[in-house]
Amino acid sequence: MAARERISRWRRAIIFACFCCVLGAITTVGVAWVIAFRAPGPGGYASMRSYTIRDGASTWFVIEARTKRRCVSHYEVSGRPLRTLEYKSEGFRDVRLPDWVSVQVGESWLNSSTTRAYGYPVRALKGVEFIEHQGSGWVAWQRGYWVCRTRLIPFHVIVPGFIANVVIYAAIWAGVIAMAQWTRRRLRPAWACQHCGYDLRSLPSAVCPECGRVARSRPNEPSGA
Repeated sequence: MAARERISRWRRAIIFACFCCVLGAITTVGVAWVIAFRAPGPGGYASMRSYTIRDGASTWFVIEARTKRRCVSHYEVSGRPLRTLEYKSEGFRDVRLPDWVSVQVGESWLNSSTTRAYGYPVRALKGVEFIEHQGSGWVAWQRGYWVCRTRLIPFHVIVPGFIANVVIYAAIWAGVIAMAQWTRRRLRPAWACQHCGYDLRSLPSAVCPECGRVARSRPNEPSGA
């Protein structure tokens, strides 16, 4: 009986953990999409800088921008200086771009790619916008975005950030659910099952007939009953 009860507890714990992870994943995506909807337009970032980096044999010119709370990261990468009249370049920087930043700007060095990542506290979803020089004009297209009216909704997953956010939000959900259950049990009377609330008075056994769990203590019949 004790072994069966332990197995049942482990099973409930695993189901509860999976349920919290699902809630964490839904929250991660929802937060990233809300941030994408509220993301600022060009020039609406709290900080923006331009610099040059070298990746192997290639030289990239980068514009990096962040929001005030750092829930959006913006990297514009090109094979030539970008917006040099708008943003003063900090010169060469011996840094490495995040792994999720796209530097595949096509076959022409005139092309550029803009990678934006969304999420809080860690960036979890991203999308990329490309600008290609074809013939006498420019062509812009997106990858990793759903177009919703005038907004771009990202769906490409940044695996480390997504996992980190899922763990954080799952822990928060677990704490909220555990606190709600604890509060609910504290508010139940002593003669009720602390798991489902079933009335255990005048029962020959301490096992709840509703949920099958054993009561912590045998409920006594109140004196006025």
